[in-house]
Amino acid sequence: MVLGSTGIFPRGGSWAQAASGAYDQHWLTLGQRLVATGQENAVLRGAHEFNGDWFHYGVDQGEVQDFIVSWRR
Repeated sequence: MVLGSTGIFPRGGSWAQAASGAYDQHWLTLGQRLVATGQENAVLRGAHEFNGDWFHYGVDQGEVQDFIVSWRR
């Protein structure tokens, strides 16, 4: 099993963009590559510690709805 952590979007991206589906293809491609390389049991922690201000993907008060929508996508 592979354990990794990653942000939901790249530096310069936003929760609003993630909520709109701007990164959906990225996540689909990542999943396909993991399966294709025999890592279908990989565990990814997306945006761990999202409530901290020390990561570029931290969630500010005005981004809560976008965060929720992003996770539902």
